[in-house]
Amino acid sequence: MATDQPIASNHSLALLGKQLQLALNAYQLPHGQHFCSVRQEKLTGLEILGGSTEPRRFMAFDSLPGSINIKAIGLDEETLFLEITPYDPDGITQAQAEVEMPKGVLIDASGMFYKKRKLATVLRGSREVEKKHGARALWTVSRSLTPELMDMVIATFDALDISGAYDTCASDDEPNSSESFAVPPTGKGKARPEMRLEMRLGLQMELIQTQVPIMALRVEQRLEQRMEMRPDMLQTMELRQMQRFEAWLQRDPEDAIIQALTTDPSPNGQKRVADYIQFAMARTVKNAAAADGRELSWRESRKIARKIMRSQPTSP
Repeated sequence: MATDQPIASNHSLALLGKQLQLALNAYQLPHGQHFCSVRQEKLTGLEILGGSTEPRRFMAFDSLPGSINIKAIGLDEETLFLEITPYDPDGITQAQAEVEMPKGVLIDASGMFYKKRKLATVLRGSREVEKKHGARALWTVSRSLTPELMDMVIATFDALDISGAYDTCASDDEPNSSESFAVPPTGKGKARPEMRLEMRLGLQMELIQTQVPIMALRVEQRLEQRMEMRPDMLQTMELRQMQRFEAWLQRDPEDAIIQALTTDPSPNGQKRVADYIQFAMARTVKNAAAADGRELSWRESRKIARKIMRSQPTSP
């Protein structure tokens, strides 16, 4: 079981390591103030974990490192979850030669080890998951580890991320590590200075579609079981994507729509964008009705939004 004290910060860590520690601290002190290195501001633990008070919580999209290799960071009372692009064995070997890593830590296809102690377990996504959502690996770390061992685990994940030790099936124009790119905050504030502007919009649309927990949403007691998508998992994933696109629409609707259609111009892609816009419009309808003293259900709000989108402009 996790301790009640936050993990001490380690200023030598890069972005992924800092955010993993941040997730642990935010879970343990949900009402405390914590500095988020992605948003570059202090937030409560609840805000960092998306406002959730469920036993299993996930880091808010705006606090995740802006790398498509980092799919999700989550945790519950017993376990820390890191859902990422699978590592490339050659990339691990290269990382061990190029960057400073905790001494004595070994990684293979089954997990992470220190001497004879297993620090973390990894599960590769099933064929069904990979077909729908790309290659994914779920790393699980027991929060009962001593602070020293937990620091070693986090430092190892961080070092592998810095070196870009992910599977080379990723596109060459995608950032290799979390330090390569940071997503602009959806709230107030400016994007990080090192952001490459020419990549911002297209990558942000890809992040919206990619950075959602799939395997970590439902972790069975026996991790060796095949992980398959369930209807409730799909609904949760789609809701998260809609909420993120809605935030982008509020900031810059033209960029959001253009980039969404550019990313996937197929009929299915166009339908997805229409569904996202309809979701945002339904919230506007619902809020407007509430301001007028009338409560509408989401079903009623969506129905009105559909009518608005399907209506044809009349001639003057």
